[in-house]
Amino acid sequence: MGGLPIRIDANSLRPDSFEPVASCDGLLVLRRYEVPTIPPYFKVELSTCDTLTGHVTSLPPTTFPNAYFHVVLSVGDAGHSFGLLVTDKKRRFYGTFSSKDNQWSAIREVSIPQVRYQCSSYCSAIIGRTVYWPLQVHATSHWDHILALDVDSAEATVMDLPPSCLCRMMTLKTGGNLLLAAVHGRLCLLVSESPGIAMWTLTSSVPVTWSRQVVISSVEIARQAGLGPLGAPYKFTLAPISFEGFGERSGAMILNWGNAQQLLFLRLDLGTKKEAPLVTRLSNPGKVVRFTCLFLHEIDLISLLQAMKSF
Repeated sequence: MGGLPIRIDANSLRPDSFEPVASCDGLLVLRRYEVPTIPPYFKVELSTCDTLTGHVTSLPPTTFPNAYFHVVLSVGDAGHSFGLLVTDKKRRFYGTFSSKDNQWSAIREVSIPQVRYQCSSYCSAIIGRTVYWPLQVHATSHWDHILALDVDSAEATVMDLPPSCLCRMMTLKTGGNLLLAAVHGRLCLLVSESPGIAMWTLTSSVPVTWSRQVVISSVEIARQAGLGPLGAPYKFTLAPISFEGFGERSGAMILNWGNAQQLLFLRLDLGTKKEAPLVTRLSNPGKVVRFTCLFLHEIDLISLLQAMKSF
């Protein structure tokens, strides 16, 4: 992750008119809706921003007006080539963009099981050419299934969450207490449980098999965050932990922890080789602040250095 502010080229776009919708390896995808006065009366404009240089590139217009979800499929050549996937809100249709060809593919219809579901999360995980999204099938306060889309075949499958996954969570559950992630090339589900954070790893697709391991306890998070001795940590251990974002390259997670009166933001580093993951406090307990969406700024430093010209 980087601590430098993003410098956006003012001649390319107005920062207040775009919103970030996807990110990967230092490439940020920006979207803007326009309402022209002549047909077509609804237009979507997409751009990419190099978060190191601030350079912005506009993408060719897409013929897919209902694009709602955006996923960066791949990034290569130190950010100079990439693949982008866009889908409608129900994820029944999608299209892809290749920067090498500088054009969009034809819109494809997804072959998906006939189940009633709701897609409401930007959270996704990518392994190869398969994209995984949260899926809500039942009338609950959280998502309860996983949708897997094979981009090449347009085939989709619906997967159950791990057995006993939900019963280990706190009574009041939300979608923010679950997070899909690709960890070392495997699909993982991070879960905020009553005693801490656990990670379920998909070990087999047919039949679907998961393994579980405890990542860190709530008491250990409170201790590393310096919430104080003698009972002070336990006020937080009774509050649910929510996931704001995950960096697949670094293994860093952004968490919020607390209640309606006080909220604490933390970074949990899973990529270290220490016995317990490292916890860093990003804020002091304070008033509640929520993110609409959060993308971690990660860079493929090896590819970047290889692409640099020698002096």
